[in-house]
Amino acid sequence: MTRHLPNPLHPQAAKQLESYLDELITNPTFEFECMEEDGSDMETIFVFHEPPIEKIEKLIPHRVYVDGDVIQSVCSSVLKYLFREKDIIRKKNPNFYDDGDGTIFETKDYVDKKFVITARQILLDYLYNNVSFEYNVFALLPWVFLPDNEPFVISEEIKMVQIKLDLNNKNFPRLFAEHHEYTSEPWNKDKDGDTYVAIKLYGPGINSQVTVFRKALGTLKILTAALYAMGVLACRDYPGSRLDPSDSFFIYPLEEHRKPPFLPQEPVMSVIMAEIESDFINRLHLNRSCLEPNQLELAAIESGKKKDSPSEKHKRLQQKLSPVRKLFTFTSEIDKMVEINRVRNALHWYFDGIADFNASFSFIKLTIAIETLLGEPNAKKDIVQRLADRCSFLIATDAIERKKIKKDFIAAYDVRSKIIHEGKAQLDKNDTIHHINMEKFLREALFREIDSLPNA
Repeated sequence: MTRHLPNPLHPQAAKQLESYLDELITNPTFEFECMEEDGSDMETIFVFHEPPIEKIEKLIPHRVYVDGDVIQSVCSSVLKYLFREKDIIRKKNPNFYDDGDGTIFETKDYVDKKFVITARQILLDYLYNNVSFEYNVFALLPWVFLPDNEPFVISEEIKMVQIKLDLNNKNFPRLFAEHHEYTSEPWNKDKDGDTYVAIKLYGPGINSQVTVFRKALGTLKILTAALYAMGVLACRDYPGSRLDPSDSFFIYPLEEHRKPPFLPQEPVMSVIMAEIESDFINRLHLNRSCLEPNQLELAAIESGKKKDSPSEKHKRLQQKLSPVRKLFTFTSEIDKMVEINRVRNALHWYFDGIADFNASFSFIKLTIAIETLLGEPNAKKDIVQRLADRCSFLIATDAIERKKIKKDFIAAYDVRSKIIHEGKAQLDKNDTIHHINMEKFLREALFREIDSLPNA
């Protein structure tokens, strides 16, 4: 259940926020449509006019989960709920049948001080509790076979877990079974477990499954791109055949959430990823070298002092995941978060680049990723030279290699310029070599940048 948090704002800021919310509540006009002749079923439509959204946004706690559009949507839902529950229109306007559908009313003429206080408290409660609806999102990694059934924790919100389709299995979400029963899809209790990335997210419950899917997909892209750059995952040339699109992405609302009365109960939802994304996910597999013992461990195993058990393999993989965890830590230190977000943004573009079927588009996305990772936001001169210098110094092991990397990097950027400025649509053999080089440079740069990220 979501834990109720104390008021996170300074008293003066909290008072300002309450004032802005009062304005937001009384601001809109509305019209209603009678769905039944006796008025028993009405649809009330609120239209906000120059609401104080920007002022509210600046004071919103936990802004990572809530923005102004969400607040306006939630406010509309709160007003609809209270209008319906308190029968506001019927009480204030007994002759509303005669006004006809489509008549525009001022909300401030229909609400009193008590109504505003009630609506404001619902919104404040919503804000101060870090958003009121929790979801677990499960994204399938069909060719990633974990060494045991224990989860691999990436952060408080993210873990990789093997789920066997078995109601008695502790990792099996109950709604998975309900989904299969609802869709009449067969599921085999005896098959090996599948690996899912489980992501806990918060959403407002107002069109939130779309928002949650977008956030979860972004997290999945960053995580898989990081694991690929760090060598934990490898990529085969062609996708396997295990990925069932209907089982690849579940949005699973937690039952133990604190649910405001105006939010409807939601079922589990299966979402089909875009082909360009699911195809790449379906080519990823676990690099088995991550599970193999080092020389000291191997000597201990051969001498019988140690067993190469699944739990030992689990520990080795956990160690490989350590640098990646830093990408999903949050700290109040602004400089650290700037660095973490810089690498996260680059990883997002890296995923899009290596996943894209179109070589020209892929090339462009890879260069965006490397500029995000190594570029300077305000740089206007010698951009390519600076990027080449930074990349070569970051990944080269000696002066000779550094010189070669710089030369190849600049040559690759020439191809990028031809694509953008000359509309080059097809890559020839030499261009393809530069494309491969750019992906390699970016992957190695990401490896070093992830590894060197500060601990939160």
